[in-house]
Amino acid sequence: MARDRNSRVADIIASATDAIVAVDEEQRIIVFNGAAEKMFGYRAAGVIGKPLELLIPERFRAQHREHIRHFGATSETGRRMGQLGEIVGLRADGEELLLETSISQTGSSPHKIFTAFLRDISERRRAELAVLPRELRIEGVIASMAEGIVSIDETLCIVLFNPAAEQMFGRSREEMNGQPLSALIPERFRERHEEHIRTFAATGQTNRAMGRYGPIYGLRANGEEFPMEATISQTGAGHNRLFTVILRDISERLRVEQALRDYTEQLRRLSRQLFETEEAERRRLARELHDRIGQNVTALNLNLNMVRGELPADTLQKVGAQLEDCETLLYSTGQLVRDVMADLRPPGLDQLGLVAALTEHARQVAARGGFSATVSGTELAPRLPAEAEIMLFRIVQEALMNVTKHARATEATIALEAAPDKAILTISDNGCGFDAAAKLSRASTSLGMVSMRERAESIGGRLRVESAPGRGTRVIVEAPRVPPTPRPQRPILGATPA
Repeated sequence: MARDRNSRVADIIASATDAIVAVDEEQRIIVFNGAAEKMFGYRAAGVIGKPLELLIPERFRAQHREHIRHFGATSETGRRMGQLGEIVGLRADGEELLLETSISQTGSSPHKIFTAFLRDISERRRAELAVLPRELRIEGVIASMAEGIVSIDETLCIVLFNPAAEQMFGRSREEMNGQPLSALIPERFRERHEEHIRTFAATGQTNRAMGRYGPIYGLRANGEEFPMEATISQTGAGHNRLFTVILRDISERLRVEQALRDYTEQLRRLSRQLFETEEAERRRLARELHDRIGQNVTALNLNLNMVRGELPADTLQKVGAQLEDCETLLYSTGQLVRDVMADLRPPGLDQLGLVAALTEHARQVAARGGFSATVSGTELAPRLPAEAEIMLFRIVQEALMNVTKHARATEATIALEAAPDKAILTISDNGCGFDAAAKLSRASTSLGMVSMRERAESIGGRLRVESAPGRGTRVIVEAPRVPPTPRPQRPILGATPA
């Protein structure tokens, strides 16, 4: 009879649709039915006597041992074991399974037997996740977004207020639900904002930055105002319409941008002061050369002539060649001094005008550089401010120096044109040219290019360079005919708009 009973039990276990795995107190497998073979991909003969951990991923084995120890001591367990509410099994091919299990204990120590009934719920869980309500997924996305999201109904009352909005405004979702949107906006902007919403509802048109004068401003719970960037969208129709606004606190970004603008303006002022200091020093050096070295050269020349007139004929015949050499040296020294003075401060600029000064300078540089240079244009009436004229002259100096050093040109032209509100200066050559885009992208390595641009900007002008390999180069400068109004110092943007 016991044999018949055991045979019936064995038949039941073998025919069960759930996997049945039994282990002894040592956690060795002693029962492994057909459903378990199919589930785990092992033959029973290959796992009988093996440790149960063969069927469990390594990262869950310690947790499983603790669970069995606890159950053996208390006979208490849940229907679901393991991480995420279920246990995880391991197939022979390495695939992991999500299993639902119930466990029972029979016998007593040292003959305890633990029997687990297992059901593969992997497909069921995948199906559950696949049919997870779309709304729940959207709520999860909204809750995790870094931007503040506020939805309002047609009465402009808040119906959605995500965690980022809570942090941004310092108000809780429970506090804000059902409240008018105006509670988040400073009073002086409310009318404009409501008009914006009505316009959007009627036309569907909006701007990325709402508000007529730049970004909109929000109001924190502590009364602090702060700038925001906003986008708005509409869903639904009729009385079920919702307006959703995505908000970004741009306080820090605006502060950084303003600080950068202030820093750039400070650099421009410093650059302008350096140019002014440089021009003052050039004028001083030119005066020193004229007043001291020039006068000494003239005095030496006079003394040599006097010495020549006082020498006896026989002595003059002996030292005449040396005297002529001294006179030649004095002449070349005087010419060199005049050239240096012209480079330091063009002598004709103040008296004759910009075109005349450029013509003389171009003639000298072209003679030294071995190319031809022409200057076209007439003197502007009224003339440009003195500072603008000297800066344009310096730009031409730099450009012609580049022609001499790099262009391998045979011809250069300089043109000065007058427009109603600006002067246009163009320096062109027929040289080898270069890749202007690449050169300008490495402007920090081209001091000449930086110098020309900064000089143009110091007088409120704009400089651009056009060039390509084998096609020569054009430098175009546009300078205002009226001195630019100095820009006042602006503070970094604070919390409250002006």
